[in-house]
Amino acid sequence: MRRRAEIASIANAEPIGSTLYATHLGLLFFGAVGVFLLFDRQEFLIAYVVYAFLLTAEKSLAATTVNKRDTSAYPVILAMLFLRSTAFNVIVLLVWRIEGDLFKFAALALLVSATINIMVFHATYRAVMACVVAPIVATFVAITAGILASEGWSAASVGAVAVSVCVVPYFALALLAAQDRWRELNSTRDALEQSQRMDAIGRVASGVSHDFNNVLSVVAGNLHLLETASDPHERAKLIKSATEAVEGGASLSRQLLTMGKQQALMPEAVRLDAVIDTFVVFCRNVFPASISIQVSHPNEQIAIFADPNLLQSTLLNIALNAKAAMEDTGELKVEYRKTPLPSGRKQGQSRLFACISLTDTGRGMNEQTALRAFEPFFSTKTSEGGSGLGLPMVKGYVEQSNGEVALTSVEGIGTTVELYLPLARSDQTVARYTPEEKTQIQAGREARRILLVEDNRELRRILETAIQRIGYEVKAFESADEALDYLDGGAETQLVICDLDLPGNLQGDDLLKISKSIYPRVPFILMSGFATAEKFGDADTLTRADLFLAKPLKLPELKQHIEKVLHFS
Repeated sequence: MRRRAEIASIANAEPIGSTLYATHLGLLFFGAVGVFLLFDRQEFLIAYVVYAFLLTAEKSLAATTVNKRDTSAYPVILAMLFLRSTAFNVIVLLVWRIEGDLFKFAALALLVSATINIMVFHATYRAVMACVVAPIVATFVAITAGILASEGWSAASVGAVAVSVCVVPYFALALLAAQDRWRELNSTRDALEQSQRMDAIGRVASGVSHDFNNVLSVVAGNLHLLETASDPHERAKLIKSATEAVEGGASLSRQLLTMGKQQALMPEAVRLDAVIDTFVVFCRNVFPASISIQVSHPNEQIAIFADPNLLQSTLLNIALNAKAAMEDTGELKVEYRKTPLPSGRKQGQSRLFACISLTDTGRGMNEQTALRAFEPFFSTKTSEGGSGLGLPMVKGYVEQSNGEVALTSVEGIGTTVELYLPLARSDQTVARYTPEEKTQIQAGREARRILLVEDNRELRRILETAIQRIGYEVKAFESADEALDYLDGGAETQLVICDLDLPGNLQGDDLLKISKSIYPRVPFILMSGFATAEKFGDADTLTRADLFLAKPLKLPELKQHIEKVLHFS
């Protein structure tokens, strides 16, 4: 962990592409070229090329290492940092050797700038600091030795020795003091971030507790009444009420996952005009006639890389907020285009994004409300029962999709929400988006064996019973290790249904990879109530699975899902 932090500090100090990086190399380049033109000294150009190469290689390797979370290159990065610092000090010594007080001053100025650079960027970890400090100390010693060699024991050489003896220790003490200050600042920042995290957790826990307690109260109340109800119609009504409450809890769970950027995304290249058209049709079916919907299509075809189903949910969240803000009268304007990210957002991102803009003519928000719009469980719709998760879900989905979201609002005039999503690459196959249709299932099928892997005993029992009731043989296991032993035994299996998080050495995604490598034609349904961004960040696991089901599962649809992957029609 410490090594990763040290590498990150190196990568973040004047990173490639930053203004500091360009200025750093630009000034040295002009200096090297100027000396070459004035004095025909080629060694300055050679020293500059070596320094620029080492600096760029060091920053590039450090950034790559941080992104891969692999610290095996740590010694190499420190060595490159040391060599780069040494190359800089070689340039200093070359400048010092040029005749004239101006160049002596220039050499000292370079040493001062290097010292400031260390104070600002490298007074962090001792190993990092040693790599950049040691060459500077060696340069001081080399300059002092040069003065002694040329001047002998004169007043100038005695003064040079005295300066070195005084400056070098003071320099070391100042760096140690700067490191202590950095540690104090870092500790204070960590404490502040921890406090903010705990405050956010408290707010989310309070909101989740409130909403889930309502769900549990409805379910428990219906179950209690069901015990004494004898009328079939009343029992059906109670069961329906409990089922709807569970659906509400499941929806809340999905919103929380999306808000926390932990939702399992299935991104694909999709035409944006098809997504917008489907969204507008829904809005026109739901909105009253008093709300007009204006759509502006660009002249060019735009394809994005995103999860189209979750994008529809995201757009609908915004639209329903707009409908409430307009109080059933007004105009919703929908536009989309290619554009760079807004100024100041994700610096270094110069490529184009797809921007979807939704503007309403509702009551708008004041500045304070707009600042809190994406805050979890913050809602102005108290009388309408707003959960306060709509816009946080929007923000979570867009940012998990490697995009950005922006909101502008003027009280009494309206609100504009802009979603910036990545464009599809030219090598990604673009499909026209159509909402998922329910598969029609014919009765009558041959007996098939399904392998079920679920660690929760009660849920495993319920799933096993439900699958058996629709006419399948089930072999159920608690862990992926047991299931793999069963598969290795050569038992015939037509379908695997497996949870993601399991006890034992193997997880659900491990069993998925092994199963697909050994039995590529056996369909695999992966299910989970919590899909981490680390596992599904590149959607690789999900693309291996034939189907992904989010918990809580809907048992009435289980038959449809099984028939779908088994290709019944």
